[in-house]
Amino acid sequence: MGRKIMLTFLLFIVLTACTNPSGEKTFPKPEPTEEKMPIDHQFAKNLILQSVETTHANKSIRFSFEGYVANNIQRRRVTNMYKGVFIGPDVLYVDASLMTQPYKYLQYKNNSYYYNQEKWWRGNQNIESLNPMKGFTDWIPYLDHAVQLKQDKILSEPCIPIQIKLRGDEWIQKGTNTYLQEIQKTVKNKHDLDTLLKNTEVTTTIWISKKEHLLYQYKTTIKLPVPSAGYMEQEIYFRFIKYNDPGIKAPKIEEIEKSINQ
Repeated sequence: MGRKIMLTFLLFIVLTACTNPSGEKTFPKPEPTEEKMPIDHQFAKNLILQSVETTHANKSIRFSFEGYVANNIQRRRVTNMYKGVFIGPDVLYVDASLMTQPYKYLQYKNNSYYYNQEKWWRGNQNIESLNPMKGFTDWIPYLDHAVQLKQDKILSEPCIPIQIKLRGDEWIQKGTNTYLQEIQKTVKNKHDLDTLLKNTEVTTTIWISKKEHLLYQYKTTIKLPVPSAGYMEQEIYFRFIKYNDPGIKAPKIEEIEKSINQ
């Protein structure tokens, strides 16, 4: 979920920047960062891959998740809230509030449904961007920027936090997915955009459980300077809880189909 949302955000601000007058621009100074420990990059890569494999290889795994996507533009903050469940290997349920409007989405194998306007509807295709587990392997090309933070506990579970921090231009240049390649074409040979991206900070922190190598939490921020006006920022945060709790359930497909056919 986070990957496509933040790439859409960055593409929007890059295109918006194209309309700004050219010339000398004054960017705010970056904030000081906390001291971090060096890390074996191969260890970080293996840990992320193990986390993805552990989560998806277990066909019976289930968990709940909750999080938000917030866009901060000067003093204005717009937040979309998400919560839901994943029941392996075929069920994804998302209960969201998008711009204060309720929205629900259910995916079962190759069938999808969404709840809008007080009614369930059949979807035309699965919306992979709503899956909060998607896109973690996209960070592997950037692991030479990875550091390990001090061991932390998420819901009493000891976790290893891995943080990747890089400039916006580095993020785009090393990107291998189609969304970043689209942005690469947009910013090519545009000096103002290159300067803007060099002053953009992209930071992601991933908390992986020390014992079972399960993903417990992640947070990504894109902080883009607005000349003479501070920063524009997007923040994406998700927490994964209640692994393999038998009480985790999703709406029943049979009941949804029945309500659609009424």
